[in-house]
Amino acid sequence: MTPFAIGLAIATTTPTPAQPPPEVVTSVTSSAIAVACELPSGLARGVATALAISYAAADGGGSAAPATPAAPAPPPTPPPQSVSAVVEPGPRAVHAGLAVGAELGEPVSATAAWFAGKINAGVAIGTGTFYGPGLSIHVDGQYELLRVMSEMPVRAGVGLRYENQHYAAASVDELPQNRWGARASIAVAYQQPAWEGYAELAPGIDFKRSASCSYADGVTSICPHAQSTPAFVQFVVGARFFVMR
Repeated sequence: MTPFAIGLAIATTTPTPAQPPPEVVTSVTSSAIAVACELPSGLARGVATALAISYAAADGGGSAAPATPAAPAPPPTPPPQSVSAVVEPGPRAVHAGLAVGAELGEPVSATAAWFAGKINAGVAIGTGTFYGPGLSIHVDGQYELLRVMSEMPVRAGVGLRYENQHYAAASVDELPQNRWGARASIAVAYQQPAWEGYAELAPGIDFKRSASCSYADGVTSICPHAQSTPAFVQFVVGARFFVMR
């Protein structure tokens, strides 16, 4: 066996360290070369060659830069959640102060009312009833009981009414009559910031009536309004506009 083969065999039987750092590989290789220089030429070449091959293989072919660690995988995207739209109720129209308007029905009237929170007081001055011209006045106080919707209050209250009724000429009841009565009212309104529309029903009863009649047919003649029932029902639809808040 030649000296080169002997040196190669000796070196390859030496255990190779597992993955030594690059500086260790360089140091060991340099030492092997230095030792090999003291050996006979053939033996030295075998030892040096084997050591170089061995440590180069352990180093992975050279001093490569350390591998960059792989970026962590992004977390899985959660499935989309169904979102239900929540509609908040709009702000409630809050009325306060003076409102003026008109009512159509019995009677036809001009109106004015003062609002303070859930309480309001109003007056209406009209032209009479369907039976003829005249003067009709009623005053009411009302309280808000509930709201069907945010803009639709329901109110109830009590009040008084006065009518001075003029009948048509040449009727059996030519003279005017006067009526004083009490009434209850219930109203449903639709509100907006500057105005409201409403419908109002007001049943009542007259507690005083005049006895004036035409006695052209004598004192035994029948007075029509004196024979009528004292109960009455008034119904109007109207609108108010807020002029002072």
